[in-house]
Amino acid sequence: SALPEATTRTPSREPALEPYAFASPAELLERSTSKGRFVRWLAQDAWALVRGVPSKYGLMAAGAGAGLIALSRLDGTIAEGLDPLRKVDELQYTEPLGSKSIMPAVSLTLFAGSLLTDDVRFQDAAFTAFESVLFATMITNTLKFATGRARPYQRVGHDAFHPFTSGFTSFPSGHTTTAFAFMTAWFYYYPGPHTASLVALAGGTALSRMAANKHWLTDVLAGAAVGSATSYILSRRHQREQTGLQVQAVLGTGLLGLRLTF
Repeated sequence: SALPEATTRTPSREPALEPYAFASPAELLERSTSKGRFVRWLAQDAWALVRGVPSKYGLMAAGAGAGLIALSRLDGTIAEGLDPLRKVDELQYTEPLGSKSIMPAVSLTLFAGSLLTDDVRFQDAAFTAFESVLFATMITNTLKFATGRARPYQRVGHDAFHPFTSGFTSFPSGHTTTAFAFMTAWFYYYPGPHTASLVALAGGTALSRMAANKHWLTDVLAGAAVGSATSYILSRRHQREQTGLQVQAVLGTGLLGLRLTF
């Protein structure tokens, strides 16, 4: 009888499973609670913001930008009606919450203190708050230089822009960015009335900058958006890793297995 025809099997084009896909539960737990996770997060998050945000949130950011451009026509009118706001003495206490000389140090100190505890959730929240301040500030400083908007006290109008020129750094508000990046991180980890009040304090920071004639309305709105969005993205990434093990079937040509994600 005729010999069976030899057949050639085409290698699967499916990507190989990650090296840690078959890690034991104990190894996965150690990965999610080891203090080394913060170094890993810092590197991975920076790359994720550069690579992933434009593709995932680009349309949303474009819509927000279009809305701010439309709203900016009212900046001058709103600035002229801020006299009642300048009489609110309590705003002087909320402005420092966005200070670049105070909040980065506060967030770093809180994170360092959290490492002395065994509370993983507290550690993650403190690190996320610190990292949010760091990355959101970098984003805002880049936008400041790229847009070159004049501040209200410079009295050249709300529509004066001098891109890539020093001395014009109104958009977005750095204080507002920092305050929202820090406060909202705690809200995402500990949602409730107490942390919601922290977000309200960040709103007070935004109002204080307008009352001090340092920023237009759209400056502080943009700062709040950058700070909150950065904090949201980072909190979601970190919390998703800490939610535990997820089992997914991996099917492909000549491949059958399980993918473990955490």
